[in-house]
Amino acid sequence: MLAASGLSCNPPAPTDNGGNTNGNSNSNGDDPNGNGGTGSNGSNTNQDETLVKTRIIMDDNTLIMRPQAGDDLIVWGDSETVYYIVPSESSDETDAGIEVPEGERFAWTHFAVAGKKIALVTSLGNVRVYDTATGQSKEFSTSDLLLRNTQMNDDRLPGLTQASGNLFATINDTNQVADGNAIKVIDVAGSDPNAWKVISFPNPTSSIDEPIETFDQVAVDSGSRRVAAAGGEGLYVWDIDSPGSAPQFVEMTLANDMCCINDGVQMQFDGDWILYQQDPPDFPLGLGTTNAVLLNLNNGTITTFTNNPSTHNAQVVLDNGRFGYAQWREDLDAQSGAGMSFRSAIGQVSDAPGSTLASQFDTYDLRDSNVDFSSLTQAECHDADKKIGFYASMCLTPDGSRWFLAGTGPIDDEWDYLQMSTGGEFTDFEDPEHDPITGSVMATDVSCSNDVVAFRALRTEDSGLGCSTSDEWVLGFIRIDLLDN
Repeated sequence: MLAASGLSCNPPAPTDNGGNTNGNSNSNGDDPNGNGGTGSNGSNTNQDETLVKTRIIMDDNTLIMRPQAGDDLIVWGDSETVYYIVPSESSDETDAGIEVPEGERFAWTHFAVAGKKIALVTSLGNVRVYDTATGQSKEFSTSDLLLRNTQMNDDRLPGLTQASGNLFATINDTNQVADGNAIKVIDVAGSDPNAWKVISFPNPTSSIDEPIETFDQVAVDSGSRRVAAAGGEGLYVWDIDSPGSAPQFVEMTLANDMCCINDGVQMQFDGDWILYQQDPPDFPLGLGTTNAVLLNLNNGTITTFTNNPSTHNAQVVLDNGRFGYAQWREDLDAQSGAGMSFRSAIGQVSDAPGSTLASQFDTYDLRDSNVDFSSLTQAECHDADKKIGFYASMCLTPDGSRWFLAGTGPIDDEWDYLQMSTGGEFTDFEDPEHDPITGSVMATDVSCSNDVVAFRALRTEDSGLGCSTSDEWVLGFIRIDLLDN
């Protein structure tokens, strides 16, 4: 087993509060397209403040409780309400979150986080924005905003509210809002709720002059102040500062071999680029059924990554000129446990169509664990070696400096490792309590901002029966400001 994947750069150095990251310098090994390499574990440091496993229990229902990260903010929900914590004011003794006012009104699987603000949605589609910094909120008139797709039971599916900077992008019920427009953006700049406003974009028309009122998903980019929506015959992109102007249209049909945006993966918008999973006209060669592609809005061209096909079972990320997606070309590009994880491909937009793949062979070493293995050994209690750089959930900090990987849904105690890369090797994290069998932080459903990473973490209690442990899932987080480059 190897301790870390070797993409190219040195791993983050441990800080005074940091964890045991796997500090290896790796070469390409047996896989010419992979990260390859050999190495050993780095040194141990105290990670008590940097990486925290709280006492907040996360329900084992895989369709709820997924945390979202904001500016020193983590938001999540359960079957009754929506909560948040402030990570800089929280610790491993924190056992409860703060309930948003009237939280029981809002869907725990449909909210979005922008900075310190939360866009909350009721089961009927009403929208309220709550500012956690000031305690002020604003509920918008249903004549201005009334969302569709409010009953989704998976908050990673496309079609829900998306956030960027101070902007929330929404898809509305055209039969209910006064102007009949589907795509609307909420601008929540500033602390005064009276200044928050809804920006509405006229519905485009099809090639036969029929209004297009149904969209599968929406994405917004605060940097370029544009909003994009997929529907009808392709992709439509509006200028937020000129809402009355006709949108840029990129045709995506079988006729022009650019069909179609897969409706199982949320597309990502950054500057002049949109990253999405394409349902190609011809079935791709490999196990995956989609291709990861980049759309250049400057010229309307699409670049298909060399490392494909991909899969709609794993997220894509794009921010500040960096990207990430999964390849699923052959059996060695996936691992199966409680769920599936896939081989990551990351890089800079300027690298396209190239990307850097994780190795198919490198795996993580086991770390020290406090589990009483009785007459057995740690290795005997651990049946599967985690492949480095494989994931089911991925996030990228908005500044593009760090990728984080984890599993999704139920935590597999053998290979749902929390992992990080700064563009080089992916590293795992030493668990601050040393209670998992692996000794590493095991996590799913990762989300990140520039200052915090949120995830569902595994805490185990030793049963005294060898490999058997009593498991619970808790809210975990990393304070990025305490991580060293």
